[in-house]
Amino acid sequence: MLTRFVRIQLAIFAIVGTIGVVVMALWYVQAPTLLGIGKMTVTLKLPATGGLYRFSNVTYRGVQIGKVTAVGLTPDGAKATLSLDTSPKIPADLKAEVLSISAVGEYYVDLRPRTDSPPYLHDGSVIAVNDSTIPQPIGPVLDQSSALINSIPKGKLGQLLDESFKAFNGAGYDFGSLFDSSARVSGDLNGVGNQTRSLTEDTGPFLDAQAQTADSIRTWAHSLAGFSGQLAKNDPEFRTLLQQGPGALNEASRLLDQIKPTLPVLLANLTTIGQIGVTYHASLEQMLVLLPPFTAAIQSFVGTKSPTGLATGAFNLIISDPPACTVGFLPPSQWRSPADTRTVDTPDGLYCKLPQDSPIAVRGARNYPCMGQPGKRAPTVEICESDKPFQPLAMRQHVFGTYPLDPNLIAQGIPPDDRVNWNRERIFGPVEGTPLPPGAVPRGTPPSALPPPAAPISPLAQMGEVSPIAPIDVPAAPPGPAPAPVPEPAPPPAPAPASGAPAPEAPPIQPPDPRKDLAERIAEEKNLRQSTRQGVQYLALQFMATQCDKDDILAGNDDPALPLVTCSTDHKVAYLLAPSIISGDQIENASSSMNQRGIGYVVDLQFKPAAANVWADFTAAHVGEQTAFTLDSQVVSAPRINEAIPGGRTQISGGDPPFNAATARQLANVLKYGSLPLSFESSEAQTVSATLGLTSLRAGLIGGAIGLLLVLLYSLVYYRVLGLLTALSLIASGAMIFAILVLLGRYINYTLDLAGIAGLIIGIGTTADSFVVFFERIKDEIREGRSFRSAVPRGWVRARKTIVSGNAVTFLAAAVLYFLAIGQVKGFAFTLGLTTILDLVVVFLVTWPLVYLASKSPLLAKPAYNGLGAVQQVARERRASSVAKTGRG
Repeated sequence: MLTRFVRIQLAIFAIVGTIGVVVMALWYVQAPTLLGIGKMTVTLKLPATGGLYRFSNVTYRGVQIGKVTAVGLTPDGAKATLSLDTSPKIPADLKAEVLSISAVGEYYVDLRPRTDSPPYLHDGSVIAVNDSTIPQPIGPVLDQSSALINSIPKGKLGQLLDESFKAFNGAGYDFGSLFDSSARVSGDLNGVGNQTRSLTEDTGPFLDAQAQTADSIRTWAHSLAGFSGQLAKNDPEFRTLLQQGPGALNEASRLLDQIKPTLPVLLANLTTIGQIGVTYHASLEQMLVLLPPFTAAIQSFVGTKSPTGLATGAFNLIISDPPACTVGFLPPSQWRSPADTRTVDTPDGLYCKLPQDSPIAVRGARNYPCMGQPGKRAPTVEICESDKPFQPLAMRQHVFGTYPLDPNLIAQGIPPDDRVNWNRERIFGPVEGTPLPPGAVPRGTPPSALPPPAAPISPLAQMGEVSPIAPIDVPAAPPGPAPAPVPEPAPPPAPAPASGAPAPEAPPIQPPDPRKDLAERIAEEKNLRQSTRQGVQYLALQFMATQCDKDDILAGNDDPALPLVTCSTDHKVAYLLAPSIISGDQIENASSSMNQRGIGYVVDLQFKPAAANVWADFTAAHVGEQTAFTLDSQVVSAPRINEAIPGGRTQISGGDPPFNAATARQLANVLKYGSLPLSFESSEAQTVSATLGLTSLRAGLIGGAIGLLLVLLYSLVYYRVLGLLTALSLIASGAMIFAILVLLGRYINYTLDLAGIAGLIIGIGTTADSFVVFFERIKDEIREGRSFRSAVPRGWVRARKTIVSGNAVTFLAAAVLYFLAIGQVKGFAFTLGLTTILDLVVVFLVTWPLVYLASKSPLLAKPAYNGLGAVQQVARERRASSVAKTGRG
């Protein structure tokens, strides 16, 4: 029978032998490599072998990652089979170079990537011959050198050496400089090797062309000789030029230095003037043709017999014949006082907007000829290039009446003429002959002849500024019950004007009567500000431009399915919005952060999947236009769409004024939470540098390591063998956590931060608590008189319910924090939940089996090893006390 000592020796020998076999198989024999584990095969095509052989090394960024397993020939060159490691990933966009490693003919393959982005090489990839290079063979070079030396007569070789010594003696420093420069030139040529090779190949046709034009070159050389002779004859003049030239160049240099700040600006402006000249070439040519005869005619008209010798003439004062144009300019309510002499920016698009055949301001901007379209006249380049003619603002102008409504000025925030009476007079400009607003019909039109209702106009599209703004309603605090929409009444027909000309039709626009109840006032606001008739929308927009600073009774009571005239939340801008396309409950998340350049702040949005598709289609169809985000019927942001946005992730940047940390966070909170009576803002936010963040992260890791060591030390001192099993369990848990974090970092770019480290530290405590619960249950069983072997399974049955319940509560709290919290709290909740799950895995699959195996061991069952001597002593005392009581009884 084998003794215990022999069995221990055999066990140690078996363990050491197994470890040795495994080490030899993995590292020395490289069994995984032979089996193809962790390897991939890549084919390298070459113009020739270039000295490459089997078992040559393959390097990537200076590190060996494989070997050449085979070298063979192909119909158009050679190929090498490379066996490469699957890690790290190697970009497929690379250049493979066969290089020499020593003078004895050792070669290797160096993979040099052009980029770090995918796609990557994989098993079966092929590197094309265009992406590979081989070294130049040294044999032909040596043969040519030998032929060169043999071409020198042997008898004159000594004379050649003597003459060479005389020529180069004392030029060592110059040769050193030459070699250094040659090395630099060679390095630069290596960087442009492909271009140099192409230049050399292209030199052949160039030299052939020189040979074919030998006669022409000879003639050119003869002419050059004549030119050189002429230079020799004019030698004194050239000497004078060379002597006086530096002074003149210095003067020119000083002149250029003086005009250096303004000359580039002047040349840039001349470029613009040149482009204008090209556009108006025909007009400039006509002016230059007519200017000489016009000047001659003027000179012929001037009398020369005046006693003073000056030209005589008669001048008459003509007032308002024709009158000055006022249509298209600022109304009198916006005129400045003559005493105001400040320089201010005038609005864009101010010019006479009467019909082009009007006798007023005949030479105004509206009659400028379009150079690109002969025969057409328009005031702007946009109208010239469009297929639509110039549209006047009014057929004639009032003498004393109100100015016509100018959408161009309204779009720039300039209110219309303040002489309009809201209750009665609603006509801007003369009635007779003035074009109708879009969507309006002549007065007296029977209902059967009315056109179908027009779709709501794109917001601001008709105001001459931007294209559609489609609002996205953000959920607000639940308002009171909104009344049902009141149908919009059709305006009663009115008699046509005396002249019979059409006139615009619009419902009354007047401030709501405060004496009416709230429901009626909201209904009136809806009829006015949510009308689908474009004429009413224009007038409502004009009305709201004067009401933005007042309380909005329609706030939160508008119908998202209808257009809306409203103001911005800062009460500065009035908007005409199309029907809503996405409701606020479709915004999944909103947050603020600094932009990618680290300058300024942006707001990031994430839509839910259904809304993401709608948003992608909408942004693709409205690139360059605006969209609006509304809250309680007011515009909180109106960004411009720069490109199509698929995937539902949107970034709002810019702003007027640009976002700062507070305004970006405020907009993100508004978009995410709406108008709730709660604050979701952080009480304090601080941005730290990368160095400080790394220091804090390192401090957190050190703190976690110290905590883990203290737990292990306490377990070993207090529980002994059970403490050792605790250490093994914690090590297994840590290995699993590390592996999971590495995988998450590789596949989803997960980054461990301070909050995550805090969750890990708390997870260590949770795991330690599970061990304590288990071991204390074992002690309770031993106190009741059971042996260590029988106490372990009974203690496990009692402990596992407590362990599962405690971990379930912790995991539930972590899940709630993860889904409801924002910012770094999510990282804390994630790592806390992860360690809680791994705690159950380790306790059930590692700790319990190890403790059960330890209870079967006679050695570990001894109190000196398992640390349960005091507990067993208590059990013996209880048993003895019970026996004594029984004996007395």
